[in-house]
Amino acid sequence: MSSSPHIAAIIPAAGRSSRFLAADNGTNTATTKLVQRVGGRTVIERVVSVVVESGCQSCVVVTGHEEVQIRALLRGKDVSIVSNEAYETGMGSSIAKGVAMVPNADGYLILPADMPLVKLESVRTIIRAFRPTGIVAPVFDGRRGHPVLFSSRFRNELLQIDPSGGASPVLSANPGVVFEIEVADSGIHVDIDTFEDLQEAQLRINSDY
Repeated sequence: MSSSPHIAAIIPAAGRSSRFLAADNGTNTATTKLVQRVGGRTVIERVVSVVVESGCQSCVVVTGHEEVQIRALLRGKDVSIVSNEAYETGMGSSIAKGVAMVPNADGYLILPADMPLVKLESVRTIIRAFRPTGIVAPVFDGRRGHPVLFSSRFRNELLQIDPSGGASPVLSANPGVVFEIEVADSGIHVDIDTFEDLQEAQLRINSDY
């Protein structure tokens, strides 16, 4: 019997959260969205917990802005944390940094750290659908979302993506090997960009989880 493929989860968690504004005594002040609480846990803790419980053999969280806070929150978790000194160039630089940390993985599951509504079963479904030479993308309501699972065939492309963007150009460049899998999870489309997004996520967790 063959062993399970080594799936490495890469969680970019380095950005400044520049669009996130939280109310503070009636005054809006910028704050880091990943350390905000939703459903009883911080956003970053929810995302990391889903990945760790999904069966990924390794998990790399790439930090930058508010690294000290994020490291403190994840202390004791079964994750590796790496700092991206070039985080201000964009998410692509964090993806490349994370992929570089796990050179021998069979696949790379990329899940942005600001997506706390992705369900555990969705991640497990994506991992079960792993294609050794392909890309697995979840679909809900006719639209792709996150996380996306890339086989190691695309490692060099992930290492060389535009630092200011994400991994979507890799999918666009390889349409013939993208395997879409349906999931019953609207959370694959939901990221937290604003304080209103956080409030909406809390309402959804209260009703759906």
